[in-house]
Amino acid sequence: MKKIFAFIFGLTVLCNVANAGDIYDETFDSIYEAQKVYYDLDRELGRVYHELRRYLDYRGREVLKASEKAWISRRDHRCAFPETHSVNIECAIRETRNRLFFLRERLQECRSYGCRIELF
Repeated sequence: MKKIFAFIFGLTVLCNVANAGDIYDETFDSIYEAQKVYYDLDRELGRVYHELRRYLDYRGREVLKASEKAWISRRDHRCAFPETHSVNIECAIRETRNRLFFLRERLQECRSYGCRIELF
């Protein structure tokens, strides 16, 4: 009876360890995926930003640059926590996605009927 109990106990421990490994794998996979999503959004944001700059004169590029710096500051204020050296990746994804959407709209306006830099 003791052998059966020891076997069942050992099997239970092994199952819990295996399940804990799955949880950790899922956690790290989700971190990796979120990071990949963020990097892809950030790369696309950079591409759209540079394409938009091509439509602007000197003043427009300066306004866009100032707007981008202000956005980066807001994003960092909302999503980064310097005291713990951490970033809320979901917040960073949301903020970057919103900025990308905004810049795509400005790019479409520039292509369609001209740039309105007061919107940056």
